[in-house]
Amino acid sequence: HHETPVETWRARALDLVNLAHQTLLDFPKAMDWLADRGLDEKAVRHFRLGYFKGENGKPHMFRSRQSWGLPEKYREDGKKKILWIPRGFIIPTFKDGDIYRIRIRRPKYDLVTEQDRRTKYYILQGSGMDALGLGLNKQTIVVVESELDGLMVARQAGSLAGVVAMGAATNKPGDSVYFHLKKTMRILVAMD
Repeated sequence: HHETPVETWRARALDLVNLAHQTLLDFPKAMDWLADRGLDEKAVRHFRLGYFKGENGKPHMFRSRQSWGLPEKYREDGKKKILWIPRGFIIPTFKDGDIYRIRIRRPKYDLVTEQDRRTKYYILQGSGMDALGLGLNKQTIVVVESELDGLMVARQAGSLAGVVAMGAATNKPGDSVYFHLKKTMRILVAMD
């Protein structure tokens, strides 16, 4: 079972999604990058994809965890941990009309160190962790790894098949997604 994000988190996340969505629509280079991945302007608008450029000339933004409704956490030195929001493509997941998760696809030029490369896709803390499922009432469901791949399948073949994006090869679907996978006639596994 995967928990739903708290109300304050959902409000802040929706603000970020709306800001990033408008930024993306006015950012031709980023729109072209998505189009090359099978996500045209219609898909960008439908899935409310966005691009977050950072804040005050920095490639990220920091906020207190409390301001997003998250419990305080402390580092080993006793200082409060803060919420880090890096620049990149904002990939929102919605459940029952509410924002559920924000995954950020960081740009290649920010992936300098080994640790950076491990966080190419960054899930904003406080996000829900169930797999993305779209069109799960279809007789065929395609299982992919990344949400961008899942959105591309939904955009290009959504009338033919549903899609489940696991987020990572090692993730397992939550109860709601698993329920649909058990009922479908055909599962096409297309992991990376």
